[in-house]
Amino acid sequence: MTHLSKWQADAWLVIITFFWGTTFVVVKDAVAVAPPFYFLAIRFTLAAVTALVIWRHALRRASRQSIWVGALLGSVLFLGYSLQTVGLQYTGAARSAFITGLSVIIVPLLEIVFYRRPPAFPVLLGAAAALTGLGLMTLQRGFVPALGDVLVFFCAIAFAVHILLIGKFSPAHDARVLTAVQIAVAAILSAVFAIPGAHPVITFKLAAATVITGILATTLAFWVQTTVQKFTTPSHAALVFSLEPVFGALTAYVVGGEVLSARAMLGAGLILAGMLIAELVPSARAGGSTRVPSAQGQA
Repeated sequence: MTHLSKWQADAWLVIITFFWGTTFVVVKDAVAVAPPFYFLAIRFTLAAVTALVIWRHALRRASRQSIWVGALLGSVLFLGYSLQTVGLQYTGAARSAFITGLSVIIVPLLEIVFYRRPPAFPVLLGAAAALTGLGLMTLQRGFVPALGDVLVFFCAIAFAVHILLIGKFSPAHDARVLTAVQIAVAAILSAVFAIPGAHPVITFKLAAATVITGILATTLAFWVQTTVQKFTTPSHAALVFSLEPVFGALTAYVVGGEVLSARAMLGAGLILAGMLIAELVPSARAGGSTRVPSAQGQA
């Protein structure tokens, strides 16, 4: 992909967001029969092997700086998926999807910190709506949130950092190298943490989850994200990713039979509204990031 228009970039981001959204149920079923880090290890190993085979020629020409950037991305990616996968053992797929979607709000808030810009009012309004929604979804018993919801919330922070880092580094580096290295690093870290765990019997459900998440939702999806994000801004990418909880909740309902309570549905609605307020109101992006230029000389 040497050049893409904004709408073409959006279309690719929607496709991978659909893959990510539909995998919440798949992952929840997988960690019901396998320890979380064991599942992550086989998922990322399959994805890494695929990426290393496909892009082996690009990797041979990779610079040391690209390897280090890929390692940084992989470490943040591992942190995010670890928190999300462990959290799915203690919360529902639909709830996890909406809480993960808070990364859309966290991205512009972190941009305020990184670029030292005063927060626009719509960003603050959107954050307030999303925070209220998060409370409605997670504070089911008094003021103590469920462990799974807390873990997934920190996962959202990690994914927001990942989005910002890709926006910062992707223009200057080969997307194939960054994708392959970050997946390989995530596989290594997952394997290290999986060593103490039990090794379950490989079932059809676990094998299917590994292939779906490893090939489609990891190798393909992160290559597309790393390639496409150079044609847009991190905040705009985060806006497209706000569709992920919608896809996740629909899949959880259709496939998993999950039904959110009225209070949780109100919270989910506020989270989604907060995302859209922070990103769609024109003044929210006033003085925001400029479009990231395309990489020069990338094969």
